[in-house]
Amino acid sequence: GVMTDANERKKAYMRQWRAANRERVLEQNRAWKKNNRVKLTAYARQYYENNKEKCREDSKHRVRKYRETPQFKTYLAEYLSRPDVIKANNKRAKEWRRNNRETYNAYKRELYARMKASKARNKLIPIGEALNAALGQNTLYAVALAAVPRTLPHHVREDVISDLVLAVLEGEIAEADLARVAKSFISKHYRDSGFHTTRSLDAPIPGMDGRTYLDTISTEHAGAFL
Repeated sequence: GVMTDANERKKAYMRQWRAANRERVLEQNRAWKKNNRVKLTAYARQYYENNKEKCREDSKHRVRKYRETPQFKTYLAEYLSRPDVIKANNKRAKEWRRNNRETYNAYKRELYARMKASKARNKLIPIGEALNAALGQNTLYAVALAAVPRTLPHHVREDVISDLVLAVLEGEIAEADLARVAKSFISKHYRDSGFHTTRSLDAPIPGMDGRTYLDTISTEHAGAFL
């Protein structure tokens, strides 16, 4: 009808105007987002809650596209060439995992469940596997990967491999000695994490909001420790 034709002409005109005034449109969009940040955040959260599957699929599509770009390989090469940055990042990650063990384990369980469901749906390779595959193309990382037993807990193995790579990059050990020194690095990791140290029952458990080891003992068995 007449109204439909008028609307189509208006849409065509607006598309043409936006194309001819791109910078002005971008500036208007930035200003609107800045002035409506709270409203925009609330809308985004609500949209995600109503469209979780679509949002996750869109995110996976973007990740797939990024993995194929030269920028990803360049970023990975630059990151591996900065042992100081890797060391700082690993240190922060270790401290956070040590102090938030329950939160970290819950996150890993949820992530594993989502990855398993995703692979069952469309055989998508999880980003962790893709990153390991990309890192595996780096000779040093591949040697460190082979030197550390796969029987170790996942987070422990990742930390030890990172420590070995850093030690080589910083000149502390030679790449040829990785297999020989791996066991000592594993022992050092457990010593630093306090895994085998004696702890007081009154000591707070990291990441448990002040809960102590004594709190984890059932009432019927508590008398044996008091």
